Amino acid sequence: MIRDGKRPCITCKRELELSCFYSYSYTTKQGKASTRHDSRCTECSRAKRKLQSVNKAASAAWYAANSEQDPAHRANKARAQRMRKARMRAGGAEKDPAIRAVYQEAMDWEQKLALCVASDDPLDLKVHVDHVRPLSKGGLHIASNLQVTSAYFNLKKGASHA
Repeated sequence: MIRDGKRPCITCKRELELSCFYSYSYTTKQGKASTRHDSRCTECSRAKRKLQSVNKAASAAWYAANSEQDPAHRANKARAQRMRKARMRAGGAEKDPAIRAVYQEAMDWEQKLALCVASDDPLDLKVHVDHVRPLSKGGLHIASNLQVTSAYFNLKKGASHA
């Protein structure tokens, strides 16, 4: 906010004259010419640009040093995803009534918890169907390997075997 020809810098919080800020002209929607002032003073703007260029250079250097590892990593990741999908298909989820029952149980829990708005925050009461032994660790998509857990626990657990 400009007061008495001064405005605060959002970085250093000092009240400075408008001449200490970068300014640029623009045209409003009504066609009038106007001027905008940057929200950082020129010193803070230069420091920010310098830091960005250092970060950009460091990022480029890292990528140059590690670029030869990238194709293999992508191939391994794609292979792992294909194997995971194959294990899902091998489990026969669409045919096995026991697996359908586990997913139905999860939907029933979620509906019951969603109806109970008065007791707790319903947004925290989401449930997931979790693999006890994760597919990425060789687990199968069968009913004995599935369990209904809270979404928080499932996402926290990730691909670990707990």
